[in-house]
Amino acid sequence: MLHPVTGAWGEWGSWMACSISCGTGYSARYRICDSSAPLFDGNDCFGSARSYKQCNIGPCPINGAWSEWSVWGTCSQTCDTGVKQRGRTCANPSPAHGGQACVGNSTDAAPCMIQETCKVDGNWTLWSYWSTCSVSCGIGITTRHRACSNPSPTFGGKYCVGSNSESSNCTEASEGCPVDGRWTLWSFWTQCSVTCGTGIQTRHRACANPSPTFGGQNCKGTNHQTTSCTEPICRSR
Repeated sequence: MLHPVTGAWGEWGSWMACSISCGTGYSARYRICDSSAPLFDGNDCFGSARSYKQCNIGPCPINGAWSEWSVWGTCSQTCDTGVKQRGRTCANPSPAHGGQACVGNSTDAAPCMIQETCKVDGNWTLWSYWSTCSVSCGIGITTRHRACSNPSPTFGGKYCVGSNSESSNCTEASEGCPVDGRWTLWSFWTQCSVTCGTGIQTRHRACANPSPTFGGQNCKGTNHQTTSCTEPICRSR
């Protein structure tokens, strides 16, 4: 009579490749019940034909993703129209292990309007050309002007500082233009007419600053002045 022969496992095969290409997975190996095959109604090999172990290839790439937009910031202007901004970060999650960065902008802008209209201060235009002289001969006046309209003050803005006009003397000379005479400065007083006692001093001026020409008026007044002078009392002989 033949006795039953229980089967026996053969050697384990090599570990197979990891089940994933990154991160943590599993590797398997196999064995066959062929070291001695079960005979004569003997029992099959006891245990599992497969064995598993954990394998770690390395961290998987993580692509970045945007966080939520922040609240809008304050308007860049305190009146009229400006710009407001908001931001977001590529941290939901951040890119890691060679993952791709977020696509798009990290900032966003939009126009914003403050209801109050901005004040505009006035500014002068350039001066105009000087006007023609107020006389055709002799000394007259010429003027020039400017306007507070570059720009004009609006919405409570300040008016331009300074005058909107100015004037200057002008001289027109033509043949036959009457020129009134004017006195020169007085000369120094002459020495006293005596060396002792009471005498006289004089001084002079001329109608030559300028001299009257082309029918202009002569200088008014006298061209000389006298005054008394006193020298030490003379000694009697």
